[in-house]
Amino acid sequence: MPTPGTSAVPFWRRPVVLALAAAMVTGLLLWWIYAPLFGASFLRWDDGHNITRNPLLSGDTSWTEMWARPWFGLYIPVTLSIWRALLDLGAGAVPFRVFNVVVHGFNAALVALLTWRLSRYLHGSDGIRGPHERARLMGAAIAALLFAVHPLQVGAVGWISGGRDLGATCCALLAVVVLGTSAVPTGIALAVSSVLFTAGLLCKPSIAAVPLVMGLVAVLLQASWRRRFLAATFIWSVPTAAVTIITARTQMEMTPLDIPIGARLIGAVDAIGFYVTKVWWPAPLQVDYGRIPAAIGGDPSTWQPSMMLTVPLALALFIAIGAGVVFARAGTSAPALQDASARVLTRWSAVAIVCAIVTAAPVLGVIPFSFQRISTVADHYMYLPLVPITIVVGLTAGRLFRSQADSGLPSRASRGPLSAPAIIVMGVVAVALALLTATARRHVADYRDDAALFSAVLDHQPTSVSALSMIGMMECSRGDLVAGTAKLARAMELAPSRPTVLANYAFCLYQGGHTTETLALMARLDDPLVQGELDRDDEPAGNLLNTLAGALFQEGNLGAGWPLLCQASVLAPRETGIMANLEDIAAQAAESGFTLQCPPRVSWEVLLRVVRVERGAPR
Repeated sequence: MPTPGTSAVPFWRRPVVLALAAAMVTGLLLWWIYAPLFGASFLRWDDGHNITRNPLLSGDTSWTEMWARPWFGLYIPVTLSIWRALLDLGAGAVPFRVFNVVVHGFNAALVALLTWRLSRYLHGSDGIRGPHERARLMGAAIAALLFAVHPLQVGAVGWISGGRDLGATCCALLAVVVLGTSAVPTGIALAVSSVLFTAGLLCKPSIAAVPLVMGLVAVLLQASWRRRFLAATFIWSVPTAAVTIITARTQMEMTPLDIPIGARLIGAVDAIGFYVTKVWWPAPLQVDYGRIPAAIGGDPSTWQPSMMLTVPLALALFIAIGAGVVFARAGTSAPALQDASARVLTRWSAVAIVCAIVTAAPVLGVIPFSFQRISTVADHYMYLPLVPITIVVGLTAGRLFRSQADSGLPSRASRGPLSAPAIIVMGVVAVALALLTATARRHVADYRDDAALFSAVLDHQPTSVSALSMIGMMECSRGDLVAGTAKLARAMELAPSRPTVLANYAFCLYQGGHTTETLALMARLDDPLVQGELDRDDEPAGNLLNTLAGALFQEGNLGAGWPLLCQASVLAPRETGIMANLEDIAAQAAESGFTLQCPPRVSWEVLLRVVRVERGAPR
């Protein structure tokens, strides 16, 4: 005999069917969004530094070396180990692209699981069967879909180096899932979740604020979690502190930034307002927004129009958080919040926004980090903060569906057609997800290759030094020297000490036959600021010296060019062009009866003194 809520329910409304359908829809949407990237190659946007030209990932390097020291400003040995394994497959960028999409899909599934579990505390014990259970599943599915298809996520998934953010978030979410599983004994849950969280820190320390989030959740939301979550907060804080110290020291060594505290605070508030706008209106999106501390915290007359809106938006968000907490505590005095679950949802929404801000705190700019020389804000910094936001959206949607189930007759709720309000809600959700999916697919096209990526930046940010430098270099490489040199000259005006700009500008001048102008750049090497920048970025420093050496050889001055070429080979030994030039010059000298040998790396002062002596210039 059929029992109510089970066999009487059409199969398409059964929880297992709904969950499988949601998983299939999410997978198909992710495939449709990111399929254009499966044949795309690595990008110059740090993929070279991180992967293709990373000496720690070469076959000649021991696996243990990647655990011995930080690389490119971060201590991420778990991520490096994964990249090394993917690189060893010998299939180019394809395994990395697939890895990012698969991990992103798994993270969306974890978001759904967390939303489904948390919704139980909103529905109560009566919300685990029948239409209430379906409402919970619908809310979880919406949270997962929103997290999966939101265009902001393209910054982490479409960019191969964004695998660091994906792996770190995956480990953090798994740690929270294990910790919140009541069936697992407390001791085991704490041990396993601590290992997972530590692995996430070693993927990327962007999850460093998660222990604080756990403490906030334990204190403000659910008393039943307090013991486990507070214990995890203290345990996880130990590896967090160690990794934070290493990261802060490494970041400052990589790019020292002297930013006044006032500019940092203004920049942080601006970043919060900026992310609010991008969550609700994710267009246009790009890799370089140019929101550097000098522009945000300097003279207000230099602010862009969008910067005039972000601070009021952030302040409005803080006011909304406070209002949500006040109303949630108002009890029955607020008619709209007479339902206990509505009050809980309001309080959780306020706390979720706070948690999103806290998880983004390490990259808001209060503590300087190296990317701030380009921009304080970036899309992939919002990958983890979107988790609490999408969970609250899913909880809200689930409660709306539950309200519709409660408002109808039992027979109608279990088998009849949906009510008009429910159809409207589902229609709005479907349209919103469709628009987000289409926007994400369009944004994915920017990550197909370097030309598309940096052209998209220049379309919206004409003063982007990175885009001007990269596009200029590509134009010079394909023979369009006039256009390329013009872009690089503009980049030199904006960032005269940046190594990549110097190296690319010298290359374009040299390719265009402007030997005198190329050698004139050598005067910039006397600047201690330029020397410091070059010391922190060996590859462009080596390319710059290689070009300067070529200009000296063109002048016929072998004695001045050889020390520069030797220094270039020391700085960038993996650059095949530099090593080929070294072998060629040494062979030419041998044919003339000379033997040339490279000295070890020397200081800039010594190197420049030798070059001036050989050129006959004053010391």
